[in-house]
Amino acid sequence: AVDQYNRLHYLEESISRAVYQLSDANVENTATLIRFTKTVDETHCMGPMELTPENADTLVDAVNSINTSGGTRQDLALEHAYNHLTGNITYKDGSTNDKYTKDSKYTFTILITDGAPVRSDNSAPPLDTIYSQIRSFGAQVRRESTLVTIGLGMNNVEGGKQVLQDIASLPQYANMLEDASDLTE
Repeated sequence: AVDQYNRLHYLEESISRAVYQLSDANVENTATLIRFTKTVDETHCMGPMELTPENADTLVDAVNSINTSGGTRQDLALEHAYNHLTGNITYKDGSTNDKYTKDSKYTFTILITDGAPVRSDNSAPPLDTIYSQIRSFGAQVRRESTLVTIGLGMNNVEGGKQVLQDIASLPQYANMLEDASDLTE
């Protein structure tokens, strides 16, 4: 059977379901969305926000507006996540956040990607540097939270799979899903 949807559809569906489950579970849950391709999409990053029903709707709307534009720079997303976790972020309105993590045992960072790191243009560093930065920022994020990685449809992307396994907080937190329908289970 041919799947009528692409990986992005299943990604949006899965994240939406998770956001609503977290919202229903506990109003004290918070979430931050960091969108990235070859750069971090600062205009669409949001959070941290309490997962109230209203905020869950806002977050899901943002997730459902994601489109693909090529490039996969997990290093930039992890750097942004680390800065978020440590309060080293200036928001669009000029405000800054205090460190909001309470206990890394209860703070999760989930990196979801469908590809290996790529050099999106000549201004990007060499691939070995990008891989090194991913591992470095991954280690920094792990000091502030539990890092879970999800690779989508990466059956032919050995380097990408390996780096996601290397940076996850525990081996069982590195997930490779070859079939997009696995995201909905």
